[in-house]
Amino acid sequence: MADGAQILIEARPLGVRRALLDADGIPAALDFFDDVSVSAMDALFLARVTGFDDASDLAFLDLDSTRSGVLPFRRARMLKPGSKRIRDCLTEGQMLTVQALADPSALETKAVPVTPRPRLVGRYVVVEAGTPKLTLSKSLTIAANTALKEALSGLAAKAAIVVRDRAENVDPEVVVAEVQRLLDHLNTTRGGVGVTAAMDPLERAIATAPTGVPIGLYGTAAYADARQFVQNRYPDCTLSAVSDRDWADADLDGAIDEALAERIRLPSGGWIAIYPTPALTAIDVNMGTALQTYPPGEAKAVVNMEAAQAVAFHLRFQNIGGLIVVDFIDMTNKHAVKALIETVDAALSEDTVPVDRTGISRMGVMELTRQRRGLSLRDRFQISGRVQDRPAATADMLLAQAEVESRTAGPGTLQISAPARVTRWLEAHPGLLGRLSKRWGRALTFKTANTLSVDVERRA
Repeated sequence: MADGAQILIEARPLGVRRALLDADGIPAALDFFDDVSVSAMDALFLARVTGFDDASDLAFLDLDSTRSGVLPFRRARMLKPGSKRIRDCLTEGQMLTVQALADPSALETKAVPVTPRPRLVGRYVVVEAGTPKLTLSKSLTIAANTALKEALSGLAAKAAIVVRDRAENVDPEVVVAEVQRLLDHLNTTRGGVGVTAAMDPLERAIATAPTGVPIGLYGTAAYADARQFVQNRYPDCTLSAVSDRDWADADLDGAIDEALAERIRLPSGGWIAIYPTPALTAIDVNMGTALQTYPPGEAKAVVNMEAAQAVAFHLRFQNIGGLIVVDFIDMTNKHAVKALIETVDAALSEDTVPVDRTGISRMGVMELTRQRRGLSLRDRFQISGRVQDRPAATADMLLAQAEVESRTAGPGTLQISAPARVTRWLEAHPGLLGRLSKRWGRALTFKTANTLSVDVERRA
């Protein structure tokens, strides 16, 4: 494995994982590039308008046989500037090309947000549907600027093209070829609703890799496939094969397991816990065993400092976006609070995604906002279970129903049917059930079932 930072890419059956390793070989950032069958994000669809929500000024669309899309008025207005409402921009049954902007969270059942102005990001250029325009990075040298402007003059009339500073590192013909490929994606058509274009996950992972960082590809077949198109399309990339041993040393799966643990341990003995909800992500900071090593005041400061670093790291590594609320341990020392805020700012400055924050409240709470793009690590690996009633509460409801039955129904045994977790709770309290059975003058039996019911079993 090379010294310094390195990118590791693993091609998997349903997509690609890409990890950025720091100089110590520790996974510092993680990205996923999914097959379009798994994730709609960034793919282009020929979609059909199926209906409107006039109250929210939204249009709903069919993207393919399994996915629906939602288009808000503020984006639909790109189709007809000056429009006053969503129905001025679209009609029911209309077909149009859209791009998926994100995947719904695993906590939600929402439609895929889309835009009618696709924007395709390549390695050297960004191509966007809309008013034709050629924009070149201000970081390009005068010579590169002149050469690229001349090479792209014929294509600049077909779309909005933004040339990135990476184009400085390759011949203009390479940049022209990428522009043409992205234009072909934009202009691909089909007969009915469905995907029109989606970049191969492996190519996306390589095309969007940081400049100047060597890329290691794990998997013999994937390396053979990638080597050819890297030489032809991305000559500034350094690509090598990764051995089984080097891949095992990186321990990417171990880093993922640690990130998804209920508690993320800190060196001092403290820990943080991350709780996603539909509205926000809550991060709780806890003292743990730090008090066994440090005096109380120092323990608070040390754990909070470590937590600040850990929170910034996991926002990046887990791709946590939206509103994040961090509950630090409350500190009364103003100098310690100031030092904590400085530590937070320094840690967040390493993020490639802009992060805004508030100050720290008197109760130790700080709010952060981070741009949401794609699924978080938890959304990708976990589906939050539906809320379940507590077994004791369900048992109480069933026993109350059984008491009514004992007074109003004819003679017979009372049978309670409930899920296994409820019947297990009932069976674990024989003293309670014995008292109830004696008071009601009836025997009680239990049956494991998916539904809740109380029945009277009568003897023949």
